[in-house]
Amino acid sequence: MQIIAYLLISALALWCLISTIITLRSVFVKQNKELHQSFFLGGLLGLIFVFSGTFWLLLFFIPNSWGYINKYGDYETIRHSLSITLGVISGILFPFILEKWWEKKRLMSSPEIKTVFHVLDEAKRKFEEQSQAFSIVQEAILSEISSQGNEITKTIRNSGKHPQIWVYSMICNLSGNYAANGQHHIYRGVLDFTGERYRDIFCTAIDELVKLEEINKELAKEQKLNIRKNIASVG
Repeated sequence: MQIIAYLLISALALWCLISTIITLRSVFVKQNKELHQSFFLGGLLGLIFVFSGTFWLLLFFIPNSWGYINKYGDYETIRHSLSITLGVISGILFPFILEKWWEKKRLMSSPEIKTVFHVLDEAKRKFEEQSQAFSIVQEAILSEISSQGNEITKTIRNSGKHPQIWVYSMICNLSGNYAANGQHHIYRGVLDFTGERYRDIFCTAIDELVKLEEINKELAKEQKLNIRKNIASVG
């Protein structure tokens, strides 16, 4: 009976080990969904076991004298209970956190996003005189990339246009909104120093879109006139 018990335990441990490897691998390499689900439970148990053991080692400072009698009448140490609890929580959350991290890392390494970062660096030098205002615009764009990276990559790919056009379009939209939202007016129709910098960024970005042949000169002139009208009507 002992041999059978050892064999069953060994088989369970092997199943958990293999399942854990397959589960973690599925995070980095897209697997057949049915295969992934069939091994998920074993992988989960394997991760819980690993994390529980790790927490048990890390909680070495909790003495075994700290404990309680459980409902079965057995003595349970605080160290053991905490290790199991933290192990279960970590084992369940770890695959999902890892998957999110890997997806973000993979996204940031896409050719489109790399080019977007490069264009932003070039734009930062172009808007050096408006550096304080542009840093706010740049931060908003980076936040957009972080939260909507997949959609942005798809948009750029599907459009067939250079990422430079997406970047300067975003700069136009953001700087135009900041200039005309009323938060940077001294009084009606008159911008403060920061508001003027946003307006200048908008006009320069419009000129860049003309150079990129995204819009023509007539539309650019119309857009600049519209932003001035919007600024004049607010404050």
